[in-house]
Amino acid sequence: MTGRHEIRVSVFEKPVKGSPVTINVIPMKGLICKFGRSGSGVGELNDAWGVRVTKDGKIRVCERGNKRLQTFTMDGQHSYETTFSNISTKVSPQFSAVSEDGNVFTTDSNSSKIIVHDENGSVLRCIGGNLINCPFGIAISPVNGRVYVVDHNGHCIHIYSQDGDHYKSFGCQGQGNGQLNYPIDIAIDAEGNVFVSDQCNHRIQVFDAEGQYLYSFGSLGSGDNQMISPLGISLDSDGNMYVCDGGNNRVMKYESRGKFICTIDSDDSAEQPTAVWVNDDKPFGNVIVVNQNKCIQIFRQ
Repeated sequence: MTGRHEIRVSVFEKPVKGSPVTINVIPMKGLICKFGRSGSGVGELNDAWGVRVTKDGKIRVCERGNKRLQTFTMDGQHSYETTFSNISTKVSPQFSAVSEDGNVFTTDSNSSKIIVHDENGSVLRCIGGNLINCPFGIAISPVNGRVYVVDHNGHCIHIYSQDGDHYKSFGCQGQGNGQLNYPIDIAIDAEGNVFVSDQCNHRIQVFDAEGQYLYSFGSLGSGDNQMISPLGISLDSDGNMYVCDGGNNRVMKYESRGKFICTIDSDDSAEQPTAVWVNDDKPFGNVIVVNQNKCIQIFRQ
């Protein structure tokens, strides 16, 4: 039976040395759950991008097309949807991140700002002003607490305080080290290093917390260490990187320095994967993948 079990072994009613022992029975690998379909109704998806697991273990998806956040249980049951209140414009959520105090920072493709709101969608403030051209991925550093935002059309990363003060920006359009070409998503590891999916350069670039280039991995192609238009990315607690390889319709797992580990969806295609999130409930970690206009898939590593 799947789960954590305690095994007791005895001989002639005397416990064997080392007994009892705890073991984990790992369930099947590969695709374990699939739900949702294209549309605008309850549980349906329209131009879905960012995904994350909430503190209570539910899946929350940003739907740009339906201008809402939808929340599901881990087995695919629809829980509720969130729209945005006390704001004059319609919010088209792209990606989101959550601060230590529980505030949600959501990039809005409609206003080109970051909308800071509570779990119920009540807007607290907006960040960005006229600086951001087209906000996509967003992450909050566990080291310095700053908010890092991908500017897709601006080919750069903006850094803000959580109150909205602009700290600095880094990156410019190009193909060289530290240059970006329509970046999509961002993730930050426990040391504060910043990972960026550099979409049209077909690679992942890594920077330090101040935006200094460190290294990159990936190149154009369909091999194990190649990718075509990487989109959503995510890191697990061990520092491994998960990449939505959009052009190859797959999700790849790499060590943080770019060494290929495996393809998560080797038997079940992640068609049009746009975003990924890793659930760190060990040893049964799930990889949650958003397929843009189709469904949500959950893979067991």
